[in-house]
Amino acid sequence: MSSSPPTDPFDWAGKILSRRDHSEAELRQKMKAKGFETEAIDRACLRLHELGWLDDSRFAKAFARDLLEVRRLGHYAAKAKMRAKGLDHGLIEKTLTALSDSSAEQARIREWIERRSRGLNESDPRKRKQKLFRFLAGKGFDSEAIRDAIEEMIGNNDDE
Repeated sequence: MSSSPPTDPFDWAGKILSRRDHSEAELRQKMKAKGFETEAIDRACLRLHELGWLDDSRFAKAFARDLLEVRRLGHYAAKAKMRAKGLDHGLIEKTLTALSDSSAEQARIREWIERRSRGLNESDPRKRKQKLFRFLAGKGFDSEAIRDAIEEMIGNNDDE
């Protein structure tokens, strides 16, 4: 197999997309890093769109599902990761709104509290709650939803 650089951005992008979906911005960035010219990248992306191989909407839905359902992240973290993939703000909002379910988010928060509580070696209830809150905020959950879940599961029986 030769180690010469790829010459056709369409063929190269097709190989990349055969492994997993990418956002258009992510794919363009990779093609640019490979040294393809902007006009060739534009033509390749247009053709990929026409064939249905490159579809930001499909990518956004699949990526959001992975972030929310598999990685068990909150809305804010999912939004940030989707932005990092170069997805349009409007598409991100539309996708997350379509997938949003407050009861599912509460269930994810409770699941993280159960998991994380097992490993916390903190006897002070207030510090325990603070650690859980920081952890869940880092996972991208809404602060009010976090407070509600902590209150529900751990209670408010400390001296705040």
